[in-house]
Amino acid sequence: MNKLLILLFLGLRFTQVFALDIGEKLDVKILRVLPNKTVVISRGAEDYINFNEHIKLKIGDKFIARGIVVQVNMQLAYVKLYRIANPDYINTDRDYTLHSINTSEVPIYAEEEISNQQYYANLASDEQKIQMGILKNNSKLTSDLPPDMDGMHPDKYYRYTDRKLKSFETSEYEARKVSEALDSDNIYFSIYASPYQFERVNQNKIMNYGVAMGTKRNEKYELTFNFNQNVRSQKSQFDDEKSVLFSTNADLVFDINRITPNLTYFMIGSYYRVRNSSAGFGSIYPVKGQTRIGLTGLKYYILENGETIKKLDISYIPILERRVSEKISFDSVTFLPIITEETKNTIRHSLRLRLQAKLSEKSSITNTLFWRPLMDNGQLDFNDVDINNAFVLSYQLSQNAFLEYQNIYTNDIRLFQENKIEPINMINSFNFRYTIQ
Repeated sequence: MNKLLILLFLGLRFTQVFALDIGEKLDVKILRVLPNKTVVISRGAEDYINFNEHIKLKIGDKFIARGIVVQVNMQLAYVKLYRIANPDYINTDRDYTLHSINTSEVPIYAEEEISNQQYYANLASDEQKIQMGILKNNSKLTSDLPPDMDGMHPDKYYRYTDRKLKSFETSEYEARKVSEALDSDNIYFSIYASPYQFERVNQNKIMNYGVAMGTKRNEKYELTFNFNQNVRSQKSQFDDEKSVLFSTNADLVFDINRITPNLTYFMIGSYYRVRNSSAGFGSIYPVKGQTRIGLTGLKYYILENGETIKKLDISYIPILERRVSEKISFDSVTFLPIITEETKNTIRHSLRLRLQAKLSEKSSITNTLFWRPLMDNGQLDFNDVDINNAFVLSYQLSQNAFLEYQNIYTNDIRLFQENKIEPINMINSFNFRYTIQ
């Protein structure tokens, strides 16, 4: 009788309704690939995976497959896959992230495809029969996407696999996606500093530091913020006195991802300020305040998620620019410095070409080129083009620490036009970056 009560208690204990929380993620491996689009994964009831629960498998940001749990024990779960986007990625050699799925996001047909429960019960209980039907790693599954997509590259049918049907994109759905993007688990924060830099102009000594934060790539929304300060000890370009150049740069970008399979809409805002202090003339602001705002940007994805090239995109946005600068001149009699202030409101066209590539398991490169010509009286002024190119070679020291070499090239002809300052500059730096996610 006592044994019966103990067994009854344990049965009730393990049949309590525990399940994955909405948005919860687990690291899993596929242990076996079985017939009838079924896989065995390395998580089970002790991880709160339930019978008939719908899950999604991803590798990083790449969507792999969706399925329903058809049999489960404490350590393992048997999953029938009903949507397979990348069959070549389904094997026992890879690590996956398992995501729970909201009921509203489960396709109507999904449970209709799951039949013959006795088959799965036998499959899980009789290991001998399982071994007879195992498909080895070289076995291939076939895609069940619409026929007109068979010849399409996986990245092209993103909207059909990793985004939800339009009928579900209600205001509540959009609000939840914003909430997911700003969830603490989805936010990263990093700090960096340069222990050493050298520069072409005047052999300047420089200290560079800053912070970056934002949301990791989200299905719908993405937000990034960068703040940087740069302190330079150098020989003044106005006289022979020693001077200190102090600059501040901040930018904010908001993306609405995949308004079409290849296009993302974005908005930007940025602020830039430079102060030059010298014993000879005091302080001058070559750029007292430069504010840029763009509200109608489009980003086009050229390549994504390749073996080497992880991202190659081009973007365009018209920006409103307000620039306040100070000019220095010298009195012809007293030779004392005279500083005047000038404000310009202009429009620039901003083009950006961005490349992200993986060189090895721990090293990667990024290169970002900005080309911003002035719009003057309805025509492009190619004599006033703001050019900025940033190249970064990064090596991962640990999970959160990175050592980086950075090369930044700038060409701002306005510095020469306003104060006869060399417009072209190149900064080389070695940064240590630490990221918290």
